[in-house]
Amino acid sequence: MEIFEQVFVLCTLHDLGPLLAKFLKVNTYEDALLGPLDENPDVKRVFRYEPTQRHQPIPSMTSGDVISLFIDFRGRFNGNLVFGLFLDELVNRYQLKTQKELGLYCKSFPYLQEV
Repeated sequence: MEIFEQVFVLCTLHDLGPLLAKFLKVNTYEDALLGPLDENPDVKRVFRYEPTQRHQPIPSMTSGDVISLFIDFRGRFNGNLVFGLFLDELVNRYQLKTQKELGLYCKSFPYLQEV
């Protein structure tokens, strides 16, 4: 996860499983026998993931979805973008209760906005 934090700028927990499987050279993350992805302490720390229910499914939100929604969201503001409001919009869109349920890693929203 330390390497992940240095390399990636944006990733969803939904996208992380296949990325780790590829890195570990297994077919799926489950094939690595490392336990549930969403219960791994390092994953929970990096993604600030705290589901409100036990065994809550990881949102099926991809990094591409986040970028697309971010572009649409940004278009509604004139340079006064509040990133917390964007996260709130994602929470509503995916019918979650808190931002910590998103399973979203973003190193820097200002950087994302520039790119």
